[in-house]
Amino acid sequence: MNDLLEEIGDRSVAARLGEFLAGDGQSRAGVVQDAFQTVAMCLLLAKSVMPSNEDALDIEYGRALPPLRVHAVIVELALAMIAAERADRTDIFRDRNLIPDALFNQRLTRIGNQLVQ
Repeated sequence: MNDLLEEIGDRSVAARLGEFLAGDGQSRAGVVQDAFQTVAMCLLLAKSVMPSNEDALDIEYGRALPPLRVHAVIVELALAMIAAERADRTDIFRDRNLIPDALFNQRLTRIGNQLVQ
């Protein structure tokens, strides 16, 4: 988990996540793991779904992301992951000819919007 937080680079989220895990570490660790996997899946979809499937992408975001809103620190973690993804210019999983930066950034914004509604 510390490696993840160092990669994201947001120490304030790391501190709040540590407090969250201290409450009931094992059960909450599962919540964090599930949230991380959900956000990672949505980020991968943002990189790989063809532009003609935007409606299906929004449906998937709408299905997968709302359950993460239960804990504010999970939303913060997810938003930090999105910010790290937005800042990464070395992404090898996205074909920029098919999914240009503007579309990718719109998708990241839609993921974030699903988290903060």
